[in-house]
Amino acid sequence: YRYTLTGTDNLGNTSTVSVIVSMTDNADPTPVLTMGTATNAVLKQSSSTAATIYYRKDLSGSFTLVNTLTDYASGPKSSLFPSISTTGWTHNSETVTSGTGTRPTIAYTSTSWSWTGSGSLTNPSSKNVTSSDQANNTINTALTFVSDTTAPTGGSITVNGTASTNGGTTAFAPNTFTATVADFTDAVAGIGTNVITRATATLTGSTCGTFGTAAVVASISESGATGCIKYVLTGTDLLANATTSTITVKVDGSGPTVAVSGETGANSYRDGSNIYYRSGSSGSFTLTATVNDAFPGAESATFPAIATTGWTHSAEDVTSATSTSGTVTTYTSSSFSWSASPSVPATYTVTGADQSGNTGTADVTFVADAAGPTAGALAVNSVDGTSVGSTSYSKTGTFSGTFTQFSADAGSGFASSSITKESGTLTNGTCASYSAGTAPTGGSISETTLAAGCYRYTVTGTDNVGNTSVLQTVVMVDKTAPTQVVSETGSASYVDNANSRIYYNGSAGSGRSFTLTSAVTEAGSGGVTVTFPSLAGTSTGFSFTNSADSTSPFTSNSVTWSSGTTSTPTITVNATDAAGNSNDKLLTFVNDITNPSGGALTIAGFTTNSTSNNTSSSPWSITQTNFTDAGSGISLNELTYTRFTTDRGVCTSTSDGSGTISTSSFTPSNGKCYEFVLTGTDNVGNTNTVTVYIRKR
Repeated sequence: YRYTLTGTDNLGNTSTVSVIVSMTDNADPTPVLTMGTATNAVLKQSSSTAATIYYRKDLSGSFTLVNTLTDYASGPKSSLFPSISTTGWTHNSETVTSGTGTRPTIAYTSTSWSWTGSGSLTNPSSKNVTSSDQANNTINTALTFVSDTTAPTGGSITVNGTASTNGGTTAFAPNTFTATVADFTDAVAGIGTNVITRATATLTGSTCGTFGTAAVVASISESGATGCIKYVLTGTDLLANATTSTITVKVDGSGPTVAVSGETGANSYRDGSNIYYRSGSSGSFTLTATVNDAFPGAESATFPAIATTGWTHSAEDVTSATSTSGTVTTYTSSSFSWSASPSVPATYTVTGADQSGNTGTADVTFVADAAGPTAGALAVNSVDGTSVGSTSYSKTGTFSGTFTQFSADAGSGFASSSITKESGTLTNGTCASYSAGTAPTGGSISETTLAAGCYRYTVTGTDNVGNTSVLQTVVMVDKTAPTQVVSETGSASYVDNANSRIYYNGSAGSGRSFTLTSAVTEAGSGGVTVTFPSLAGTSTGFSFTNSADSTSPFTSNSVTWSSGTTSTPTITVNATDAAGNSNDKLLTFVNDITNPSGGALTIAGFTTNSTSNNTSSSPWSITQTNFTDAGSGISLNELTYTRFTTDRGVCTSTSDGSGTISTSSFTPSNGKCYEFVLTGTDNVGNTNTVTVYIRKR
């Protein structure tokens, strides 16, 4: 240790007294190796005991080493620099004791180390530089020799997604752009510098002119650029190994022209910038966008997402072209789909981009279309066709009509119109089993004596999204009239269809009435109406109001007559079907007040109308001859009996039993009297009887 006392007067004059106190030093000095003069060599020291010398073996070179030695105890003493015997290398061993600086740090400089450049030059083996202090403590720093002839790596300039290369690449960019620069690195001697240079040239079509003098720039950020710009990134390591990465940017100041040129799908149609869709049903389509760019060419088309209720389409950037023709590139979207009755999307914008990053847009408007075409007309057999279908009737099969095809549409536009004719079966007013026939032409329909059946005519118009308008009519051809059977419901009356008569009992008394019912058989057009007109001829004593009935059973108003009526009016009951075929039933009223006749009755051999006695124990036989009636006709022959008690063998008027007999024998009870009566009744209530009395003893 050195202790120093320093005295200073007021004018700055000083005097010092020093005392050095020595002590034991067992610590190694600390060496720091650097190069003094160097050509094609650098040194990196990693610790006090290790350092690496990087050199260019492909070039000759030399260097001197400087060992800056620090020792705070006894102080630096010397530095031993070893010799090299490797072929091509020159340096003799030397111990340097004289250096620059003062304790505790002194720098010792070697003589020159040199080599002759050769591709076959080998690295020397490791050499030690020995550092010593005044106390003879030493430390060895191992020198490793590494040849480095490799250029830096990894540097690039990226413009608009295109990276530079060693051989040079071309990028396209708008007139305002920036670049991303990745510096070169060097894993051996280490990177020295990264330098960007910029040079410009004119751009004619797609060809760059002659580039001017390059200038160094710190970064790349262009605004309002034109023509061609060449950027070169040069990376140089500490041994002057260098490499470059080059990119030429062709500046494109104009964007592409974009159009939505097509759609393909179901229930959709494009008309200019309008996309019509059939809103009443679901559907889907794809859009086609054209991107027209003369230089440098199209890159992509972007179809954004649709979030409108009822619609589905995800955002997409389409870079794969459907087709290319000249400067026009076509891109096709994925599917747009919608459910029935969706909301209408807002204006939709498709964006097209060129390879420079310039963009253009095209807007489309979505238009809901739920209405079919208009201006169609159809009338057949004097009945207009309707959207739900109309019906007319023909009993001849001869009729005519006209039609007009649909031709207009206020929405997506008219697409097509057609007329069809179909024939089918007709049963009970119902058409079925239609099959196609020959369609009418020329706007007119003319039919002659068509067979019975149904003939359906339909005009159908379709617009460009599939909406349809329909006008339809059916002609039912029915050539067969209905048939009818008339009956009556009431009292003292009867309809004789076979003889076309209505029998009534004029003496039956006031308040008698009946209604007529027509049982109609109609296998064709149906729609039968039965008319019961007023009575014709002389109808004295009768009361009747005419009526018509279109619902089965077809029934008239009530017919009434007063007692003593004898007149013979007529009534013509008319049944007409929907086609106009009719059937008339003429009925003549006939007064029938004549009782049935011809009836006879034999019981146990007795036929008289007086009381007879019978003592036989066998059943009584019955022989019966029924009454007949030449007027309204017999309605009923009925045989009945009444049983009476006897008093001392005499029949009384006290009845103790009765019944109807339908067999040919009767078993009586002893001691009883029997009255047997055969009654004949005609259809209007006239009656006649035959009576037999028998007493059983």
